[in-house]
Amino acid sequence: MIYIGSHIFDIEKRQLLLNQGESIVHLEPKIFDLLLLFTEQPNRILTRDDLLAHLWPGTLVTDNAVNKLIGNLRKILGDDAKSPRYIQTIPKQGYRFVCSLSAVEKEAVVPSIGSSVSASKLPSTNLYAAGGGALLLIIALVALFSWGAGNNAPDTGTSVALTRASGVEISPSAHPNGEHLLFLRQHQTGKHYTLWLKHLKSSVTQQIALPTGITHIIDVTQNTNTSATQLFYINKTSATCTVYEGTLTSLSIRPLRIEHSEKHFDCSNKKLKDIAYHQEEKAFYYTAQPQNYWPNHIYRFDIKHQTHQLVAQPEPTGWGHHSLDISPDGKKLLIMSTASDHKTQLLALQLNNNKMTQGITFSHPVYEAIWHHNSQQVFYFSAPPSNQIITSNFDGSHAVTVVNSSQPLSAHLSRFPEGKNILFSTYQENMSLRWLASSDGFQKGKSDHLASVDNSAVMDTYPALFHTKNKYLFLSKRSGKSQVYLADATQPYAHIVTNFPQAHSLSYLSLSGDDKNLLLNVENDVYLVPTSALAFEAPLSALAPEQRIYGAGNPIIALDWLTGTHIGITEVQDGVPRLRVLSINGSDTRSLSRRWGFGLRDVENPRYVYLIEQHSHKLYRLDGLHLEKKQLDYAPFLEDMQIRLPEGFYHVKIDNGVVYYVTTVGEREYINSVPIAEKGSADVLPLNAFSSYDVHQGQVLVSDLESLEGDIHSTVNLAH
Repeated sequence: MIYIGSHIFDIEKRQLLLNQGESIVHLEPKIFDLLLLFTEQPNRILTRDDLLAHLWPGTLVTDNAVNKLIGNLRKILGDDAKSPRYIQTIPKQGYRFVCSLSAVEKEAVVPSIGSSVSASKLPSTNLYAAGGGALLLIIALVALFSWGAGNNAPDTGTSVALTRASGVEISPSAHPNGEHLLFLRQHQTGKHYTLWLKHLKSSVTQQIALPTGITHIIDVTQNTNTSATQLFYINKTSATCTVYEGTLTSLSIRPLRIEHSEKHFDCSNKKLKDIAYHQEEKAFYYTAQPQNYWPNHIYRFDIKHQTHQLVAQPEPTGWGHHSLDISPDGKKLLIMSTASDHKTQLLALQLNNNKMTQGITFSHPVYEAIWHHNSQQVFYFSAPPSNQIITSNFDGSHAVTVVNSSQPLSAHLSRFPEGKNILFSTYQENMSLRWLASSDGFQKGKSDHLASVDNSAVMDTYPALFHTKNKYLFLSKRSGKSQVYLADATQPYAHIVTNFPQAHSLSYLSLSGDDKNLLLNVENDVYLVPTSALAFEAPLSALAPEQRIYGAGNPIIALDWLTGTHIGITEVQDGVPRLRVLSINGSDTRSLSRRWGFGLRDVENPRYVYLIEQHSHKLYRLDGLHLEKKQLDYAPFLEDMQIRLPEGFYHVKIDNGVVYYVTTVGEREYINSVPIAEKGSADVLPLNAFSSYDVHQGQVLVSDLESLEGDIHSTVNLAH
């Protein structure tokens, strides 16, 4: 352990004890590596190249990755870039660690959080006296560990960044001439896109004017007779969805403009997931949710006859057939099908005879895969938390890593026309937690005593507020995998309380009214976890089989406590939300009538359960005693609350006699609050590309978008 000013750096436990142990910060892997590097080489200027080579060896990173990491470490240390006590910026050179270091003696007792052990009881030795033996030993051990880990790393291919502008560039598609790149630039709001063309040799980049909006490039082709460029694209908003074809008559005429835009079909009544254009058939293949709910099915739209038809396919389950790709030879359809157990199966459909062949079965969800140029092998994303692109045979054999990125990868891989390389893009969506500002419809003054939220540069989502204390839980990938974190609302730091070794898909945290138990959705299984087991001193590394209280055969879209002993789970069955009620001891599991879609509770008034009617969206109240009697029809006991939620509502909660829900108006999301007793109009507050929220006594903690970043890249010199 090392003294860094008044802080103690515990290298073995990978944590930082702030102010001699007043609080503990469990360090994310990259922040730990950065701090360790600084302590190994204090007072030396480390260039950006030094940091990149040490922290991301052989890995593609964006330009601001170092900036973010430095900023996050400064935040933890309480450092000020303008008046640094720890990390000094040397303009145009790099960074220097300027704080004095000293070693904590082995016999010293490190205080725990909140203890009163004084600093004088922690003797120290200067690291730079008598050769600094303690530090040299630490450096040697770390170097040995790093060398061993590096030699076990997978082989990685070479890639090159094709865009470097601020903001996000996505949806790359190479022009058939191999000399130009078309892509979209996404604005920080996440809702507005512009179309751009880049000449790859000269790097000249120009915007292309469009008569309509655009949100995704489907395909780019070239007319062999006129040399005109045909662009197939989607314009999708919260209320509309349209598939277009536009013509770019020349790449040399300025200004660049798409002319003769033609609407092919309206997809507003479909929950479109993925789409591909078949040039020979003059048809689109796409995946969508019937009735706007899972599972996804595959459809074909014939341009000439203007007809849609369901493609012959295995009966989908869970999330269904969500992504697809047409082979370069035009003969096969690659299908990604994910069941409710979050495992993805690759399928190949022969378009001439509807013969289906099974390929790789993954033990995790795969959100992107495309055919190789040879129409035999495939490219696909690796298992989280790594950000790798792998190529292999269709059955998974002979797998080779071709891309290894430090940033998350965006969907929509595409092939480069020279027959070897692929285009891909990085996409870092930073969802952060924040206390929602007050308005007349929300509690005022309640958040004044609450500390700023300890956010990371990754996804911090699904907050769950305690009801008996100023604490909250949330999910974050700051340690690489999705884990549960615990925070005190009056303190600025959060602590990891789970340490699952495998990557899991976690969502929907819900705390019991007495805060003794947590409901956690893990890959469509619901677990009951005592909150006493969630301690940062000993993070929970596994969930016991007996903690699994429900396994859904369909996707779960809502999870809440109804009484002290019963919970409500909404899962999508045959395209329709269905409410299931079960007791936490497993003695009572039942589906309510199809009339009900969602069940909720108000912790401040635990006597009642609230039900939302499936089709009318009307809110009803029911005495919880009737719910526990295992009845299926509660019509005689229901009280109509005279509140009808609007069409398209989602993420509904009830707190202290107020209904909260989220709606989308235009391209903006809003959180609404309606007092049940007053039955008045909703008070609204705007959100930023919303993810999730929780509310207690009018205090709303929301997870929404803070920033976006990403660039487009191409692999280099891949083998045929």
